[in-house]
Amino acid sequence: MNLLQGKTILFVDDEEYLREVMSDWLGLAGATVITAASAQQGLEIAKQQRVDAILTDFRMPGKSGLWLIESVTKELDYQPKLFICSGFTELSGDELTKLPVDAIFGKPFDESKIIQAIASALVKPTAV
Repeated sequence: MNLLQGKTILFVDDEEYLREVMSDWLGLAGATVITAASAQQGLEIAKQQRVDAILTDFRMPGKSGLWLIESVTKELDYQPKLFICSGFTELSGDELTKLPVDAIFGKPFDESKIIQAIASALVKPTAV
């Protein structure tokens, strides 16, 4: 199933194992996957190469996923779809719903739900 064929997705997580697993899942769905080990590295990649979507861990050493989301929204001249993948966050439900993200995926991750949510978000027009 190539739901993500032709799409470029950036996955940002400090855990190498999760970067490998998510890269495999998204790649099997047809996506070109780029990974970053930190929020800062993810922002630099997104500035250099246009990506269709960014999935980021929420809590990482150094800059957080929240920092990445805020930086992407302010600093890029395009707006990729944004997703959070995390076992936990420090934000309340109200704060989470105010984030400019298309979905938040909790652990344990469900491969089919992640791929379907990304594919669905990528077919929706981006608000300007």
